[in-house]
Amino acid sequence: MKLRLDLRLSQKLIMTPQLQQAIKLLQLSRLELQQSLTQHLMENPLLEDLPTEVEDSEAGSADEKDEEAVASANSEPSNVEESTPEERDTPDEVSASGWEEYFGSDRRIGGSESQSSSQDEFPSYEQTMAKATSLEDHLLWQLSFSGLSGREKAIGQLIIGNLDDDGYLRMSLAEMVGGTDFTEKEAESVLKDIQRFDPTGVAARDLAECLLLQIGHLGKSPMGSLGARPGALKGSIVEAIVQHHLKDLEKKQYARIAKALGVTVEEVFQATKVIEVLEPKPGRPFTNTQNYVIVPDVFVVKNEGEWVVLLNDDGLPRMRISPYYKQLMGATESGSAETKAYLDEKLRAAQWVIRSIEQRNKTIVKVVSSIVK
Repeated sequence: MKLRLDLRLSQKLIMTPQLQQAIKLLQLSRLELQQSLTQHLMENPLLEDLPTEVEDSEAGSADEKDEEAVASANSEPSNVEESTPEERDTPDEVSASGWEEYFGSDRRIGGSESQSSSQDEFPSYEQTMAKATSLEDHLLWQLSFSGLSGREKAIGQLIIGNLDDDGYLRMSLAEMVGGTDFTEKEAESVLKDIQRFDPTGVAARDLAECLLLQIGHLGKSPMGSLGARPGALKGSIVEAIVQHHLKDLEKKQYARIAKALGVTVEEVFQATKVIEVLEPKPGRPFTNTQNYVIVPDVFVVKNEGEWVVLLNDDGLPRMRISPYYKQLMGATESGSAETKAYLDEKLRAAQWVIRSIEQRNKTIVKVVSSIVK
């Protein structure tokens, strides 16, 4: 065995972490991009969201400066130079003074606690949001007011926790109580109690049982009965159809159902009217049906006979480097080396985020423009 030194020449594509992050940023959807930018704004103090009012004021200041330049060129020169309020209050100075007032009134860094604004007395936005009641919470609330014992309530919590979004118990009782000290007989008894809860038909194990539970709560019916007193749904045509002829009902084979039950087709048709008002999914009212609107990254519009690609930046934070921290980093007073290193690192990260967003927007517009062509 010999030791030797070899010299090899090869080409490798190595992506820097910044390039990898830029590619990852390009692949994000609009919602994910908005969440990522919000996270950057929270983690990097040098980044700030540019308010719409500041952006409009900057545009207005630029227009006013242009008008003043044209007016001064057409008028005679004056020996006295006076600065207007718009010129004195530049966006950077206003932002810097705003930051100083903010930090000066912050009670967490030693400010006065005696002076508190009325805004502090209001609850947070999260506390004012209404939370929709879930099916599980609704059933647990009813279980807490039931007259069941502590052991039976524990079994009830186990049953309610295994219900699906439609309100059905899909697993068997033997499988559910497996690994616990509860018996299947106890679970069956508690299940019957839960099936009396609101909404009617909850905790059923199949569609037929769900509909039968609701039929038991409907009370009287104008139709005749099969083997039971007239006017009661117990033992009626409705119950017989649900128990034995659901598949025929799905195929609307009314004549076959009438022949099997020994009734007329009209009676079967009237029974189906009762079944139509039953709820096959008791948990439907508690299902979250919030629809999320898909917001496009670009708009393709036709302008003067040509298709134009327009970038949609509505809803995305317009970030910039904080003028306050710019002024702080350019101050003459010396700070600690650790503070300067921290600010330099955050400044590079902020500049990279802003450049990545601009590059992402340009890339998307170029790609869509090529697709349109």
